Amino acid sequence: PRPAATASAQQAVDTNVPRTQDGVANTLALIRPGHGDAATGDHQILAMVANRRPGTDAAAGDTTRDLVAAPSNVFGAGSPFKIFTTAASLEAGTVGYDSTLPDPASACFPGAGSSCYPVSNDTPDYPDPIPLPVALATSPNTAFVDLEERTGIANVVDMARRLGLRAT
Repeated sequence: PRPAATASAQQAVDTNVPRTQDGVANTLALIRPGHGDAATGDHQILAMVANRRPGTDAAAGDTTRDLVAAPSNVFGAGSPFKIFTTAASLEAGTVGYDSTLPDPASACFPGAGSSCYPVSNDTPDYPDPIPLPVALATSPNTAFVDLEERTGIANVVDMARRLGLRAT
């Protein structure tokens, strides 16, 4: 890691999310652009920081986990995966850049067996339908779950893999 990059990254995460913000940890990993080591696929890490500090005082925003190198998310991929859904949908022709997406405040999508998977937006303020560029900027849930269903989950996962997302 580079000290100047680390200091700048630390200031950015500390400024954007308070250390004691309940349920939120702000992290940043800064990787040198380029193809990295062709043999290993490795890239040079310039900075790895979090707004939480190592420690045992949770009230002060401390954590005992390495939030940047070993993240965990009990809620699934969520909003960051919406870009992969969009890329796969554009590639498949499911949508175009100027498309609008159905965006009800809540919806029930096919689940296991005959059950449904209920999805709702964080607020009822999203337009329905919603233009794709606005959806990308504001991240409504029902619009993107519907888009993922129409595009095919396998296509979305494949796009994420091709764009560099890895399980490790």
